[in-house]
Amino acid sequence: MVPVLLLGACASEPEQLLDPPPPPPPPPASCALPELGRLEMGHGEDLTKLTARVEDTGELRGVDFEIDGVFAAHDTALPNPCCDGPLCLHAEVGIVPDIETNEPVRVMRVGVNLADREEEVVDVRRNLFVAVDLSASLRTPEATDLIRRVLGGLIDGLHPDDRFSLITFRNQPRIEVEIAEVGEDRSALHTAVAELEFGGATNLWGGLEGALFLAVGNFDPDRENRVLLITDGRPTWGVSNAEEVVRETYGFVRHGVLLSIVGVGETQVDTLTKRVGGAADGLFHSILDADDADAFVATQLGTTWRAIAKNLAIEVTRTGAFDAEIAGVETHRWDGTRIRLERPVLLEGPDGALRTPGHGDGGGSMITFRFDDGLAANERLFATRLVYERGEETFEQRVDVKVDFDTASPPMPAYFDSVEMEYATLVDDLGRRMVQAGLLFDRHEHELALDALLAIRARIRGYVAVHGPRADLDATAALIDAAIADYEARGVEPTVTPPADAWPADGVPMAQ
Repeated sequence: MVPVLLLGACASEPEQLLDPPPPPPPPPASCALPELGRLEMGHGEDLTKLTARVEDTGELRGVDFEIDGVFAAHDTALPNPCCDGPLCLHAEVGIVPDIETNEPVRVMRVGVNLADREEEVVDVRRNLFVAVDLSASLRTPEATDLIRRVLGGLIDGLHPDDRFSLITFRNQPRIEVEIAEVGEDRSALHTAVAELEFGGATNLWGGLEGALFLAVGNFDPDRENRVLLITDGRPTWGVSNAEEVVRETYGFVRHGVLLSIVGVGETQVDTLTKRVGGAADGLFHSILDADDADAFVATQLGTTWRAIAKNLAIEVTRTGAFDAEIAGVETHRWDGTRIRLERPVLLEGPDGALRTPGHGDGGGSMITFRFDDGLAANERLFATRLVYERGEETFEQRVDVKVDFDTASPPMPAYFDSVEMEYATLVDDLGRRMVQAGLLFDRHEHELALDALLAIRARIRGYVAVHGPRADLDATAALIDAAIADYEARGVEPTVTPPADAWPADGVPMAQ
């Protein structure tokens, strides 16, 4: 507020000049922090693999593209954390013309970041439970060498205070090394690995379940608790139904157990293990040679996660019925009720990144969904609420989402709460078009698929022209360029004139 001179006052009464208000109290210390880790509610995919597939095979399939997959392979920042609790809730809105219909697309994202991260990174120790498939299909020198290389690299790289256990399985699981600190002398662990003998059936779920039970039974909230499954994914004994294995595994990871899955060798049959990896929070890694093995070990040793909150729930409510697409995948209807997403454990990485076991390990930095209509200016669009426990305390925060115009009939072509919200809306829009392009390819409607890809490229180039390049968008653009080049090499031509590069239209300012 600035000093105001009251007009019409007598010149002899300068006292009418209002005194300036007292300075506002200093903001909480958390407000001065740089933007830190974001809560990650979606799992990303490796764009380089998809790019290689397009370049090598020319295949662009609808099943390869999911909005919470390929297009979650980006990093969208949140505002600086500024709230009373250790975690800060944010909600932003974006409205932009649809890339295909030009109708307004309404998107809201809800994110959480960390407000009170300690300046010094806590050195988190591990509980690592490794389950190794000893079946006959892995008895080749190449496969056994890879398995022993992975195990040896892990044993050599673990901290002396890390705890390690080795479980093997054929028909049934067996504990080869009880959980214990690695210590300085690792010779006994290397001997146990050298003495592994391969041959027999593959009770894949039995081995994984045994390791998961051990992880839960020895769970330490001050450590990273991880199960590592090494297999060629060929179950020949016990449960082999993917849906059942995914469901059972998910029950474990929801309680804070992390899962890494290694598929070994050229002939791995990874349908089951990939399903578990994608749907039950496992990270699936394919290892074909020594370089792959070493890279995997480096990845596993490079980051640890510690639990910093529990019983986390985010609610989004709105008066009256509405349709929404959460993460752009599933469509639901709530008749005056709420969307509620629950995660039993919230983890923090050494760089301040946040994640929740049970829903992937990368990419999407928040909950994003579209809503189907709007309200008048300054009416509450949504109420968002965050509840969680940290130590013995329970925290709650609520944020109301409002904008200053009618969202049912927006007066401007585009509106974004922030540059990052603009980017999140771009990703949301492009993701749907990319999925459509892949599905059109499946139906051999190549010209229409090319139309979609050209529209996507124009939108990306328009964004870059306004805001400059960014690495995550460059990765997506590289995939699109490769697909377009493949079409052009085949002689496919678009059915319409390719759009001019624009984001979203020339001269449209971003709302502040």
